[in-house]
Amino acid sequence: MENNKNKEETSNSEQKLGVEDVLKKQSQAIRNEKSNGPARKFFDFSFSWPMIIVLGLGTFGISFALSRNPASLGTQEVILFIILSYACALLVYNIGKTIFGYLSGYKISLIEILGLQINMSGDKTKVRYLFRNIAEFHLKMMPKKENPNPKLMLMGGTIFYILVAAVILIVGSTLSSNTMITIYFGVGLGAMVVVYEMLPVKLDTANDMYLMILSNSPENQEVFNKVLLAEAAERAGKYVEDFKIEDFGNSRIKPQSLLYTLRGQVYAKDYKAALATVDKIEYNALYLTDQDKAEALYEQMYIYLLQGRSKDAERLILKLEKRVKNSSDLFITSSSARTSVLIAGLVDNSLEQVLLKRYDFIKQCRYFGKTDRVLNDIELTRNGILKIKRAHPDWELEQLPENLFEEKLVIKDEDDED
Repeated sequence: MENNKNKEETSNSEQKLGVEDVLKKQSQAIRNEKSNGPARKFFDFSFSWPMIIVLGLGTFGISFALSRNPASLGTQEVILFIILSYACALLVYNIGKTIFGYLSGYKISLIEILGLQINMSGDKTKVRYLFRNIAEFHLKMMPKKENPNPKLMLMGGTIFYILVAAVILIVGSTLSSNTMITIYFGVGLGAMVVVYEMLPVKLDTANDMYLMILSNSPENQEVFNKVLLAEAAERAGKYVEDFKIEDFGNSRIKPQSLLYTLRGQVYAKDYKAALATVDKIEYNALYLTDQDKAEALYEQMYIYLLQGRSKDAERLILKLEKRVKNSSDLFITSSSARTSVLIAGLVDNSLEQVLLKRYDFIKQCRYFGKTDRVLNDIELTRNGILKIKRAHPDWELEQLPENLFEEKLVIKDEDDED
């Protein structure tokens, strides 16, 4: 009887606290229990700066030697030679990765070079130019059959570069000594690309050897392929099914499934479970990409803003900005665009920002097309705009248009990317 009475008192107490306070308590309890996260091991430390130093020293050494060789290249010519050598090496490496990937069961999902983005993740190929990504170069692959082995794809660039370099060196040996020496220097500079991709260390953007380490068992290989498919679905504006992984063990790839678990919970409006998943994501942050961590923060802020927890959302702004800035391959999803509208209205409290973010959201929806997920995000954003209008009744803020995919956009910013 006493136990039942205690349970009843606890239940009444929780009802008085309200759903939001209960969720806060549960989230804090998980944070306290797992505040430190998993212990860092060798493959959890970023070697990006040491890698930059190694590549810089290698490039400087070869360039210095090149400037002193009998060909007597000038400073400007040496700089141009370095740029061309790296550009050719990247081209050769990624052609090899594509060829060997295709042979082993993969296909191109996304190409991004100097701001030009070719997205082949969905049913149709979509091309656009993003000035903000002018310094980016990415080649992303996705499985074209069930659970292929990624090892040949991840080694393909190195294998192909060695083959091409061997042919170039053989041909170069038949030319004049000055030309031959210059060619050798070019091959040496290009080899820096292979060094970058093949060193078994963690970098800010995962290299191919690190990805091979992540997929080092049949179980991890299956999750790796599912992650590639999930990333492609995100870029196509489609839903991603929950991986339903209960035990991560020592895997560094399995925690990457958490974002897609979170997505499903948010769309199902199971916010209690979603906030618990957010805590798991924070605990396993070592193993997630900056893109995934940024997207998780967007979803967390979306939940907070829906619940009227503007102060809690505001405390996450700096953290979100840092993660977005650190994400070298940031791809804006309809989910993050949807949350940005709420942030502008309920955290920034700026009508101008709301109008711009509303405009950006419509652009993203048009880019993805009428997928089920996009249509869901449109409905969620409409609800969010209603919440903003209730918070700012004096604002002249229009709802999303009914014919969102056809109506002419009238608000344009200076960095329009359409």
